[in-house]
Amino acid sequence: MVKPLIPQFLFSVAVSFFLLFCPLRDLNLHAETSQGKTHRFSEEEFKRAVSLVSLGAYREAEEILLRFTDDDSWKGKAYLLLGRIYKEQRVFDKAEDYLKKALSSYPLLKDYALKLLTGMYIDEGRFDSAIETARQIQNVVLMKDAKKYEIMALLESGQKDKAIELLYGYVKDYPNNWESKLSLARLLKDQNKMKEAIGLFKEIYINAVPLSMDALRELRDMNVDFTPEELMKRADNLFEKLNFEGAKETYREILNRADSSMKNRLIFLIGMCQFRLKQYDKAARSFSLIDAPQAMFWEARSYYRMKDGDSFSRIIKKFEKRYPEDERLGRVLLMSADGLRRAGKLAEAEGVYRRILNDFPSMSEDALWGLGWMSYTAEDYETASKYFSRLAREVKGETLYRYLYWEARSHQNLGREKGKELFTGLSESPTYYGYLARLNGAVLKVQGKIKTSRPNKNLSPKPQGEAYERIEALASLGMREEALGEINAIIRKVNRVEEVLYLGHIAIDMGEYRGVIAIAEGIKRDEFLPLSYPLGYWDIVKKAAEIEKIDPYLITAVIREESRFDLNAFSPAGAVGLMQLMPFTAYRLKDRVNVELKDTSDIYDAEKNILLGTHYLSWLIKEFKEIPFAIAAYNAGENAVKKWLTDSKHKDIDEFIEDIPYGETRRYVKKVLRSYWQYRTLEGLPLN
Repeated sequence: MVKPLIPQFLFSVAVSFFLLFCPLRDLNLHAETSQGKTHRFSEEEFKRAVSLVSLGAYREAEEILLRFTDDDSWKGKAYLLLGRIYKEQRVFDKAEDYLKKALSSYPLLKDYALKLLTGMYIDEGRFDSAIETARQIQNVVLMKDAKKYEIMALLESGQKDKAIELLYGYVKDYPNNWESKLSLARLLKDQNKMKEAIGLFKEIYINAVPLSMDALRELRDMNVDFTPEELMKRADNLFEKLNFEGAKETYREILNRADSSMKNRLIFLIGMCQFRLKQYDKAARSFSLIDAPQAMFWEARSYYRMKDGDSFSRIIKKFEKRYPEDERLGRVLLMSADGLRRAGKLAEAEGVYRRILNDFPSMSEDALWGLGWMSYTAEDYETASKYFSRLAREVKGETLYRYLYWEARSHQNLGREKGKELFTGLSESPTYYGYLARLNGAVLKVQGKIKTSRPNKNLSPKPQGEAYERIEALASLGMREEALGEINAIIRKVNRVEEVLYLGHIAIDMGEYRGVIAIAEGIKRDEFLPLSYPLGYWDIVKKAAEIEKIDPYLITAVIREESRFDLNAFSPAGAVGLMQLMPFTAYRLKDRVNVELKDTSDIYDAEKNILLGTHYLSWLIKEFKEIPFAIAAYNAGENAVKKWLTDSKHKDIDEFIEDIPYGETRRYVKKVLRSYWQYRTLEGLPLN
């Protein structure tokens, strides 16, 4: 039994994606035209009309759809589409006529016809009709829009008291609809209900939502100030939303007004913002002002990131003297031991690891790994195998595969058969280490490729129910957002694997990837692998791969891990689009790829982003000769990887990956490689 799954889909692809998955009835129609000639209509012709509507080619679409109104099997859909066309063209009399016909001839989508009518009445200024029509909508999926339309109509018709009454209920039902809260606050302000208005304006500002600056302007107009506690909540929200610069400035504003009891906390939080902004020298100075173990820990981390060995050693001694039993001292000692190992001071590193085992037993796993890894990189495979074996016996969870793999590698380096046995068992795991085991020659117990398929709703039979009929109908009419809205409502309740599969395939066909991947990853069944690893933007990826002569599945793996195929992905560091390109990198490469970038917004374009990102990845592969090195450089930068390779004493690539100094890059390389190998496995291709 699958538990109810509640994603919130993001919708961002062209209508052509979902026209493919929803076949209409396989009918051929004959209709008499006004000239008395007989025309033969088909599913393909209706699809063509839908595509023309999506492209805004209304005249040509109209000619086709008018012919379909002569047949009872098609006229309901044709009426609805014609109503949409005329509404968009502001031909309101025809729009009303055809939408009203759709109400009676196409009951499955009656509420969607009512919604279109309501919007049309508002556009036309017929507010009483809009209110009356909005109140007829029954579909719970459309209730939010129906209430919003009713409120709009009440406001436009001057019925502010009724609008305010409805808005109170609306913001209670949809507390994250900040636009409505802002509207309600402004209405209350106009009615001189200042206390309630100020409360709403403050709520918007404190929550650090996109409309917060609009709320701030209203509050300044009312000469309203904030308490330190309110500003603290806003700063915390900014930090949580990764707006570290905004959070830092807000914490500083509070610091100038705060009493002594809050100062240490504020200085610490400013230091945390500086650390997240990679301003390590400033962060260290902030943390040094506070005599507390938490601040000492982050001060030590700042010095470690700065590679300031003297200051790092000094803070360890201070930590040992002031807080010798604090667990955070153990974490600082782990950093120290790793630094000593990398510097070749193995005896000193071993002493620190053993001290951690003795003084900080909660960190014994990390210390044992450190001892095992130090032995392995020093080619003492016998000792390493013992540490890894102990860890494999004592530890559960994902890290178990790491210990098993390196135990196997230790035995392999010693020429023992046990290494092959461990690899064979490990190769069944669909993890990074499982794939490494296969690359090391392990023989799978279960032979044969995993059958792949493109996400397609035909792989799963359509479940019974009116909601599923609506989804299919909306998709066939090119009403993408409406269909996904229905999916969103159903998937909150489904508990059958078949239903999740069906909805997932449809959503993938509509170009929704992030939410589907989130669902599929949580369900450990082979049927969900094509949903976990979709081939988003595949035509563009293949084109880019052919130009740059690299594996398209590697490009797809990078896109999956960088953005989950989200066109509008934007990182706190400023990386943009599907392949998370930094703007300066995109501009540096654009002439090589013959891509025009008028401004930064062009980098979000799927084709431009993939062409630029693929060229950069291809260049990195040529520069570093090996895919894992190129992936590391894609994340950490070329100069960092060049330094790591210069300093490296590693004999094998898997050893290099395991020892990447940046934890974020180390995890990133493993994720991309795992996805790459999973894509190739799904296609029945060899891993390498």
